[in-house]
Amino acid sequence: MMCGCSVVSSAGCLPWWWNWVPASRMRVMFKQQDFSPVVRFGAVLRTATSLRDLVDRAQWLEDAGFGTALMSDHLAGERLAPMPALAAIASATTRLRLGTLVLANDFRHPAVLAREASTLDLLSGGRFELGLGAGWRAEEYQAAGLGFDRPGVRIDRLAEAVTVMRELWRGGSCAFGGRYYQLDGLEMAMPCARPGRARPDLLIGGGGPRLLRLAARHADTVAFTRRANRGGSGPFPGDTTMGALRRKVSLVHDAAGARTAQLELAMSLVRIKESIPDDLNAEAFVLGGDVAAMVDQVLQRIDLGVSYFLLHRQDDLARFAPVVAELSGARGRRAFDAG
Repeated sequence: MMCGCSVVSSAGCLPWWWNWVPASRMRVMFKQQDFSPVVRFGAVLRTATSLRDLVDRAQWLEDAGFGTALMSDHLAGERLAPMPALAAIASATTRLRLGTLVLANDFRHPAVLAREASTLDLLSGGRFELGLGAGWRAEEYQAAGLGFDRPGVRIDRLAEAVTVMRELWRGGSCAFGGRYYQLDGLEMAMPCARPGRARPDLLIGGGGPRLLRLAARHADTVAFTRRANRGGSGPFPGDTTMGALRRKVSLVHDAAGARTAQLELAMSLVRIKESIPDDLNAEAFVLGGDVAAMVDQVLQRIDLGVSYFLLHRQDDLARFAPVVAELSGARGRRAFDAG
């Protein structure tokens, strides 16, 4: 990969090899000369047959150029519990960051989660990224005997949880009288992994306007995904298109205000297909085709301001790894650049 120096000679001419540079590589090389966000990739590891198997998978990610090992958070199905699995990965890796994509807020009290997140951040040397969401899959709530409130209630509860955790991470006594959480002078001495930063990085993921506005105001990283329908059974109709993704980016821009320059934008990649999707504009969260085609599809999303890509399926890892090798560490757009 080219360094950040100019490709133009002192005489103002392009070098002889320029005509042989692929268009996708040319775009990346130009982007690397500014101070835009570094493009990075994370991948969800859902299952493992043993500690050795989990460690092997995580080390493969690290060697392949992925920046983050991610764990999802669903009660149903075959998957590992996120926090202990990430702790195991932390002990076996050195560069790989660790994250949750995403923890359902309703499954844990924020005071308990605040300490768990701080502990994992400490044990990993400051590599943990806490990903939170409002929860969306109704069937697992109901199967576990948990009340599945309407979206607005779940989002309001998440907002309160974020406030509680931030207060606890600041230290001292926390008194909070919210609608969903009440703390009466709780003091928790939180472990701190990084001097000057008392908390792990915070990612908030979702697809609907209300949740994205919350993320824009409070998160370090806003992660776009498909909006769930009101009943919690699948994606909201019409929310999977490139046009919908552009609207999400614009909404976050407007809601972030002065925080715009601080935000990292991420998005889910829920499926990698062998062939190019029939309508590229209809499936913003799906990629496909050969490596060159997928690189171009990722670059289209980078042009919207997205710089962090979150791969959901373990069985897509091998097919997507060459794209990661091509683009990891490149420079993306500054969030919400004009154009």
